[in-house]
Amino acid sequence: MNLLYFGLQTMVIGFTLVLVVLFVLNLLIVLFSRLIAFRSNTSRSSMIVPVADEGGSGEMESTRTRQKIVAAISVAIDSYLNSEDDMIDYRITRVEPHHGNFNSQWALQGRKDLLNMNLILTSIRREKFGQKII
Repeated sequence: MNLLYFGLQTMVIGFTLVLVVLFVLNLLIVLFSRLIAFRSNTSRSSMIVPVADEGGSGEMESTRTRQKIVAAISVAIDSYLNSEDDMIDYRITRVEPHHGNFNSQWALQGRKDLLNMNLILTSIRREKFGQKII
């Protein structure tokens, strides 16, 4: 009977030790992920270079400059997308910063793969049921 109690005590102590170690590892992973996310956010904001103002209108001038830069980039993207022969006619309707949770290229690529797979499955379904899109 003593061996049975000894075995049960050893099992409970071992199980408790494993759970404590897993809990500590979980805390470390959460801590490091928050630290990395914090560093990536601060490094991006430190890379933004403010526009130098020479005039007295300061803030108004930098806002105009930023709007001109955004407009120039938007026109360049629009002309590139519309210059392709096999591309659908795209039109930029609004320009706003993206505040999604795409912090990495992995997330962006995963989202792109999901959208591509959706298009492939939709075309397969349409071929199966004989639907034609104009």
